[in-house]
Amino acid sequence: MSIGPVNEWDNSLADVTSVAPIAGAEALWAGIIFVFGIWFVIAIYRIGAGQEADVAQEFSDPDLLRRLLAYFEGQSEQESNNDT
Repeated sequence: MSIGPVNEWDNSLADVTSVAPIAGAEALWAGIIFVFGIWFVIAIYRIGAGQEADVAQEFSDPDLLRRLLAYFEGQSEQESNNDT
């Protein structure tokens, strides 16, 4: 019983010279996604670094930081007094 060219698949394996894991349009999309991913990570890092610099500049005055911490401690004490 013969099912056509399926029986002859092993005869053409010698003609195969190289196999690409991603070929054609898939390779293009994979490259685009890779470049976008690298860009995204760098952009997120730069945004975070900029925000950290802003926060460091805002709280470079130790007195301001002490007042802010005292304010938050006062808020938490008021909340605990309201709960009881």
